[in-house]
Amino acid sequence: MQKKSDILVIEFERSGGFTGIPVRVILDEKLLTADERSEINQLIETSGFMSLKSDKEQEHTLHDQFHYRITVETTEYSHTILLSEHEITDPIRPLIRFLSARTRRGRGKRKYRKRS
Repeated sequence: MQKKSDILVIEFERSGGFTGIPVRVILDEKLLTADERSEINQLIETSGFMSLKSDKEQEHTLHDQFHYRITVETTEYSHTILLSEHEITDPIRPLIRFLSARTRRGRGKRKYRKRS
């Protein structure tokens, strides 16, 4: 089982929706506050993120719904999941809300690196 301190970087991308414009953010553990690190670790643990499977690239057949790609990099490995809007379960919803909020807050701030 991973220690909470092992998380190094979290990459989040939301694509699709009405405009189709993707939003991306990278959260670097070293640049987050202790409270933010604690919150993100708790959200990852309670969502069961590390045990979620995502073994296929999803086709975006429903263009007006959102699609999410979340990658968590630890000191030992990287885990990525792909979800469409209709696949979001209650346990992972708070994590997606947290990361979505960081795409808005991250503009122009050092602790959240925008991905090009």
